[in-house]
Amino acid sequence: MKRYKYIFLTIAIIVPLITIFLYYRYYNMDEQGIWINRCVFHHVTGLDCPGCGVQRAFHLLLHGEFLQALRHNPLFILGIPVILYYYYLLIGIHILGNNNYSQSVFLSSRATFIFLILLVIFSIVRNIPVSPFIYLSPP
Repeated sequence: MKRYKYIFLTIAIIVPLITIFLYYRYYNMDEQGIWINRCVFHHVTGLDCPGCGVQRAFHLLLHGEFLQALRHNPLFILGIPVILYYYYLLIGIHILGNNNYSQSVFLSSRATFIFLILLVIFSIVRNIPVSPFIYLSPP
């Protein structure tokens, strides 16, 4: 019974991911289009949050424009392999029942703390209006 619950949970995660993939792949998202959601944090403060540009970067990545996607949000693009590996570990633990993965370094509280510090540093650095740092903010 428990295994069926995890299979249902996996399907409940995969179906929305496929829907999001198809949505971003086949709809035209130009800079002025209605399909682009605006960042509330950026609208209120005028600063870029760590997630600013992820939507456009994901859209550009699906269309094969890796360098343009990297320009919109480099942290997201470089973090995709880590996200996929983390998802692989979670499937191994919860669906397959392999508890050997639970001792992984990616599931520790130290890794979470390092990730949060990285997000804060990225947020601060991408809002510095000096020449090398302006390339971290979305165009």
